[in-house]
Amino acid sequence: MPSMIPRRESRLIAFLDLTQFSRAVHGLEPEAVFAFLQDYYAQVAAEIGPSGGRIIKCIGDALLCDWPEASVDAGVRGLLDLRDFVAASMKKRAKPCKLDVKAHFGEVAVGPMGAPGEEREDVIGETVNIAAMLKSAGFAVTAEVFRKLKPETRKLLKKHTPPITYIPLEDPHRD
Repeated sequence: MPSMIPRRESRLIAFLDLTQFSRAVHGLEPEAVFAFLQDYYAQVAAEIGPSGGRIIKCIGDALLCDWPEASVDAGVRGLLDLRDFVAASMKKRAKPCKLDVKAHFGEVAVGPMGAPGEEREDVIGETVNIAAMLKSAGFAVTAEVFRKLKPETRKLLKKHTPPITYIPLEDPHRD
């Protein structure tokens, strides 16, 4: 089988995770959990799509998403809107879940990945690892993301340390 050569691109990479998901679905039949997640994925896709984002993969209630370099500012604004949208949606459903967002910007390898015949476009590299391991208690973007933002969007965030991340103005500082 010929190997596929990935493209190197700069992307905004975000990991999304629903806090307290296990508690929210405890005792539900598997089909109900499936339907809950399918609806959640559809909501996330509908919210991030207009900002240029897309879902790369889903692992339970966790999602890996990306945006092209030209859409970093719109992507961060879309993620802030998504956080609020998910909070309202979960409140309406009487679920204790909140959206945890961790985002980093940098170079990744982009291309088909997976078992032969089941390949899907994926993003791989240190940028993905940094985003995955970023400490966040709600919403955090790295300095690399912050530097790509327009001044108006930067005003929606504040510096948080250590390590340096930027969080929404209204969020409290946490360790």
